[in-house]
Amino acid sequence: MLDVASAQTAAQDSAKGVRWDLSSLYTGPDDPVLDGDFKAAEAAVDRFTANWKGKTTHLDPEQAGRMLEEFESATEIQWRIGSWTSLAYSIDSQNPSIMAVQARARKLFSDLEARTSFLTVEISTLEDSQVETWWSDERASRLRRWVEELRKYRKHILSEPEERLASRKDLTGKSATAQLFDDLTNSLTFPFDDGSGLRDRTGAEMLAFGRNPDPALRKAAHEAFLGVYARNGLVLSHVFNTLCQDHEIDMEVRGYSHPMQRTHMNNSLPDETVETMMRVVRESYPIAQRFWKAKAKLLGMEKLANTDLYAPISTRERPLPWPEAVETVLSAYDTFSPELGNLARRFHENGWIDAEVRPGKEDGAFCSGSWPSHHPYVLMNYTGLLRDVYTLAHELGHGVHYSLSSRQPLFLYDAPLVLAETASIFGEQLLTLKLLESEQDPELRRALLCSRIEDAISTAYRQNVLTEFELSAHLGRKDGLLSQEKLCDLWWKANADLYGDAVAMNSAYRWGWSYIPHFIHTRFYCYAYTFGLLLVLGLYQRWREEGEDFVPRYLELLSKGGSEDPAKACEAVGIRLDEDFWRAGNRAIESLVAEFESLV
Repeated sequence: MLDVASAQTAAQDSAKGVRWDLSSLYTGPDDPVLDGDFKAAEAAVDRFTANWKGKTTHLDPEQAGRMLEEFESATEIQWRIGSWTSLAYSIDSQNPSIMAVQARARKLFSDLEARTSFLTVEISTLEDSQVETWWSDERASRLRRWVEELRKYRKHILSEPEERLASRKDLTGKSATAQLFDDLTNSLTFPFDDGSGLRDRTGAEMLAFGRNPDPALRKAAHEAFLGVYARNGLVLSHVFNTLCQDHEIDMEVRGYSHPMQRTHMNNSLPDETVETMMRVVRESYPIAQRFWKAKAKLLGMEKLANTDLYAPISTRERPLPWPEAVETVLSAYDTFSPELGNLARRFHENGWIDAEVRPGKEDGAFCSGSWPSHHPYVLMNYTGLLRDVYTLAHELGHGVHYSLSSRQPLFLYDAPLVLAETASIFGEQLLTLKLLESEQDPELRRALLCSRIEDAISTAYRQNVLTEFELSAHLGRKDGLLSQEKLCDLWWKANADLYGDAVAMNSAYRWGWSYIPHFIHTRFYCYAYTFGLLLVLGLYQRWREEGEDFVPRYLELLSKGGSEDPAKACEAVGIRLDEDFWRAGNRAIESLVAEFESLV
């Protein structure tokens, strides 16, 4: 056990010094350029409001183009400030100076959103015939999709004074509540002894123990990690309840009929598309259960515990040093497309990745897109495990996606949530292909197949469980406050549906809901992972069938950002989002499970 721990520590240490340099944004919280941008953002909104408030109904195409261009320019200054404050906080969350600037930025954004809320209200009230005339102007036409997306919410937009008030109240409401979650969870440490001595560890280090060969160590780390969250349950359940109630009030005031309706509208997806996908995935849970039973047999266990789900099946797996992980992932991208590989390589060569594990840094991983004319940033916590190599492939997928969509205007830069995971999960598929091609040892190939299935189950089925839990919590909140016990019960029920009789849940797992940031920051985000995995399985199959001819169409899909409806964008690469498609994706996962069963 100590040899394994030592090897992993060495691999983790190999990423020391892999940090961002954010000086291309600002040199620090005291940078006078940052202070100047705060003032410039306010001045830009002052000019915009003076020029255009109350005049939208009388604009000719040329004026509409100037108005939209000016609004985009004013907003970009805010994105620059917001990018730095969120990135700086994520790597140094206990720094008082950064926290102060972040608070200042939140207030600024709330104020400016309130002052520009007239634009949404005025555009939403225009007649279709008037808006149609705008598209003869090139500057207006480039934001046509954004305007049309805004106008589809017209039934849910309030009056201009009400929208101003809603923006201002968010500062002390849901925005402050989400910040409380971040401040609390980023401050947590986890005292734990893995056999090398008791010391405080980060959340990323604790989660990494879930792939340790020792079942007792896995269980102890799991209980220690969630035990810390349970001891903070009063605050965490309050945060969850507050955000659920805030959403309930927002639905009532704006006339939404279902907690997920606004998310579906944001994703430009019919309710039925998502409902069908989730139902098909739920009906496919027995596929995951078959895999867990086969893995239990392979490990000599009667039944897996949920702390055994990611237990390694080979004792010969080795942690990978950071340079080797980087080269492996970049080589995988090169295999598909040299252009894609070169885009990913820029992140490593230019220091756009922060991989070092250290106190005060946010757990988990993400890719921040910044804005179209500036490069994205990748954050992860590299502990040397194969899972971390997959995380690198995943986040670099987001990075190249942002790089390709940078040709889009600011407001169409981000892909809809359901397409946002396309390149990231595709990157994981490319990594799997690369590893299988280079590995000849039957035992290690079986371990890679196991890892691939685990990722598919986690991405499709577990994320479906998270979505169903989140929905049950929002629906349950209508009947009153959700106690800590009730939240744990809802979580237990949603997971029990997936695990069935194949997995025994550890009682500490009742608190598994409490550390997931998606519930806090982006409501119902998790079904985008399910969507993304099943979509990628379809895209991957197209590539295997069509070869090089598929590559340009795939890159074109990524370059569209948010400029097209997901269904239309998918049709361009030969995919229809119907029930047959969702079932085909689950059959692809089932075929992997059948192969694993035959090896067992």
